[in-house]
Amino acid sequence: MVSAMLQILTKQNIKTMSHLLEIKNLDVKFDTDEGRITAIDNVSLKLDQGKVLGIVGESGSGKSVTAKSIMQLNPGNTIYNDDAQIIIDNENVLKFTSKNIKILIKIKPNRYQSIC
Repeated sequence: MVSAMLQILTKQNIKTMSHLLEIKNLDVKFDTDEGRITAIDNVSLKLDQGKVLGIVGESGSGKSVTAKSIMQLNPGNTIYNDDAQIIIDNENVLKFTSKNIKILIKIKPNRYQSIC
């Protein structure tokens, strides 16, 4: 998968992205000793290049879980819904492993460090 991802990133005719970051239908749940809890329910957002996005809300409203989902830093008991998408460079990062994410940041540091 890593070599396929590198091929995608090194193609000369990469299409212009419509959004720098796009989240679609994100639900995040955690399995705990007390049962499954919902941290985020149906979050969708878009961020265009050159724009700034602020996520605000009360304590416990899911701001940090949303940010950690983008960076794939949530703990091992995290459950994402099957139709959720976090799209960066036309790729759904929810399908990547943490190793893939680190490779992306090394290959294109200016693009991905600004998101993460």
